[in-house]
Amino acid sequence: MQTWVCNPGESWTISSSTIETAIIEISNRRLTDMNLIRSYSNWRRYRDTVGELNRLSNRELSDLGISRADIPYVARQSGAR
Repeated sequence: MQTWVCNPGESWTISSSTIETAIIEISNRRLTDMNLIRSYSNWRRYRDTVGELNRLSNRELSDLGISRADIPYVARQSGAR
């Protein structure tokens, strides 16, 4: 047990398991935030790649060895870094 003083005349007694639980909860929230950021970043990369490939002519896509039907697949691969 640890005693924490927050304000003069006021103290709390907190068990170490409560502190560990709070630390785990904060860590899980940070991981969730990081996963959301990573997911958004991957989605943006996918969307940008699809947009760029769609702007190419059929001839340019053919030169790259890509058909229009392959664009979503190629864009998904660009996000798998």
